[in-house]
Amino acid sequence: MWYAKPSGAYGINSDEASNNMFEIYNLLHDEFTDEAIAGILGNMGAESGYNPWRWQGDKYGANRGYGLVQFTPASGYIDNYGVGLIGYSPNLSVSGTTPGATPEDGKAQTYVIKHDRAGKYLDRRSWCDYYDLSNTYPFSRYKEITDIQEATIAWLFNYEAPADRSQTVADYRVNLANTCYTIITGNPPPSPTPTPYPPTPTPVPPKPIGGRKLPLMYYLRRV
Repeated sequence: MWYAKPSGAYGINSDEASNNMFEIYNLLHDEFTDEAIAGILGNMGAESGYNPWRWQGDKYGANRGYGLVQFTPASGYIDNYGVGLIGYSPNLSVSGTTPGATPEDGKAQTYVIKHDRAGKYLDRRSWCDYYDLSNTYPFSRYKEITDIQEATIAWLFNYEAPADRSQTVADYRVNLANTCYTIITGNPPPSPTPTPYPPTPTPVPPKPIGGRKLPLMYYLRRV
């Protein structure tokens, strides 16, 4: 069951936030890892407080951000890539419920996220200068991430891209993502296990020169 309200956020441990997280999880888990979903949810907590009707700064305006991931400008979602999707029913007010608006708008928004209908996801080749995360994350790769920190920061830089992408902002969202992971899985966050991409190639020993065997010390080093 979806929950929404004209303004404000839902606390991460509230029943409303948890219900919305499970709705999102159920729509994404067939294509995204749990860690990738947690990364999205961690960012979502900072962007909208898990409220599908959230307007940027709790002020209504077509050029402002709207929804779970703050589609900007809101008119893109409201007039274009959200129209016609199952559940589509945005609320066009911050003081009350407008005709036709329902919390199910969260379902349509999640579909937009799942298939990146908004074209928000960017595969940034160089983006984080405070963590040693040298991988790149095309959308197909993002769905396979198995580390919550990587997923959260990749989504922060490649999808949300707020003006402030400092380490403080990233760490806050990672903490939210860890909590979200526990909520949607019932388990504590796993230890970080970043997956190399592309995979690190297996070293190939040099060929002996002129058919001679390599020195014994070379083989001893590999034991």
